[in-house]
Amino acid sequence: MRLTIIARCDLTGLGNQSRNWVRLLKPNKVVVIDSTPFNGNEQHPEWYRHENTMTIDGFIDDSEIDKILEDTDILLTFEIPYNYNLFARAKELGIKTVLQNNWEFTDYLQQTLPRPDLFMSHSYWHLDDQRVLLGRSWYVPTPVFVDDYAHIYADNLLLRRPTPKFLHVAGRKTVRDRNGTLDLIKSVESIPSSVKFQLVIKTQTAEVGETHDPRIVIDRNSPEDEKELYRGFDAMIMPRKFGGACMPMTEALAAGLPVIMTNVEPNDRILPREWLVSTHEEEPLMTRTLISVDQANQRELSDLIVKFAKRSLTKRRADSNRAREIAVKEYSPESVLAKWKFIMSKLRKI
Repeated sequence: MRLTIIARCDLTGLGNQSRNWVRLLKPNKVVVIDSTPFNGNEQHPEWYRHENTMTIDGFIDDSEIDKILEDTDILLTFEIPYNYNLFARAKELGIKTVLQNNWEFTDYLQQTLPRPDLFMSHSYWHLDDQRVLLGRSWYVPTPVFVDDYAHIYADNLLLRRPTPKFLHVAGRKTVRDRNGTLDLIKSVESIPSSVKFQLVIKTQTAEVGETHDPRIVIDRNSPEDEKELYRGFDAMIMPRKFGGACMPMTEALAAGLPVIMTNVEPNDRILPREWLVSTHEEEPLMTRTLISVDQANQRELSDLIVKFAKRSLTKRRADSNRAREIAVKEYSPESVLAKWKFIMSKLRKI
């Protein structure tokens, strides 16, 4: 079966998602979307320089559809098809189509548009709702190449420093402080200064405010090798307020970092309860549909950070091993490829 993947090449979660899928599935053709016209982000078309590629500037024009679909049996795209007529034309030509969608940006929740043959949800977030409203939907997460993180995991496992070091990825500017950065800063500031640890907040364009707590370091630099982001830490803290897949979380697990998150879907389907904090609801957010926004309980988050800061070396290593095991089970190429083959069996019957 000849596979074509529509892939982003920008420094975003969607770009990394695309790159990992291309690496896993080794498609016959990659249609590279240069997103500069609609978001101005830095582009890296060289990610796909060894592939049979076709580059599109911005959204796909109707005149480009037949060229994209040439020599294709299955078309895979992420979040959107960049022209919904692509799905309609594919159906006319007998080409099967798959969309790995993000629930909050699913246009079908607001509009009647040509649909793919099936949906892949890359997390459990609203998966039941999606099946009711959109039909054929299966959980297939974005792969993480866990072997690429093995050396970082090994090094992190050997850490013996007296002062724990935690990582938070604020990333790019988001709606409603999506990653819970400001909440995290408040929680850290409420912890007595006698509790020793360091929190490194990595940010690209996110607004992180000001803090006078010497335990908090704001780092706006990005390592040349993205995997190095996770080296030298004892845990990640991501009190996310809403959203499905979180690639910093999945990559951190591969590097052996336990991840503190909010006790809501999809986190509660993946992470141990002892790494999660309860929440209270903020005002809902309207995207393509109304979604709940869940803020971490500040006191509980502070208490859990203190607990992690005071862990014994034995407990730290046990948590690191557990994180790595979760990554292998849920996100390794072997695990994801098995899920992909399953939905391909479903696709052949449509």
